[in-house]
Amino acid sequence: MDDNRILKWRFDVSTFRLIGRDLITDRVTALFELVKNCYDANAQHVNVIFENVGAGKSQSVIRIEDDGYGMSFEDIRDKWMVIGTSSKRVNPYSPEPYHRKCVGEKGIGRFAVDKLGDNVSIITLKSATYRV
Repeated sequence: MDDNRILKWRFDVSTFRLIGRDLITDRVTALFELVKNCYDANAQHVNVIFENVGAGKSQSVIRIEDDGYGMSFEDIRDKWMVIGTSSKRVNPYSPEPYHRKCVGEKGIGRFAVDKLGDNVSIITLKSATYRV
């Protein structure tokens, strides 16, 4: 079938913001949702770093660093950037050695970035030892 004839769901970025602001009630919850993603990625250590954060400050940065298994470009494109992806429903446990029950089951962590700021940078390296 011709790709131009395939229908796909689309939405405006304002819908993303509306959903995010309804699901994520405050900035603390937003940070917690992102840290839960670290846990689901088998991280043993997570650092939440605040730089120049405060009322009236410009150039504020919140950095979340972890030692989890990371994401490939395809993981970001096909899972993290897809609203309602089923990856955690299909595989509700993290890979070995921890085999943790995933706590980020609703997929709202991606909405947390909108609650925290206007820009996001994702720097990640997919570990070769994990198969997700």
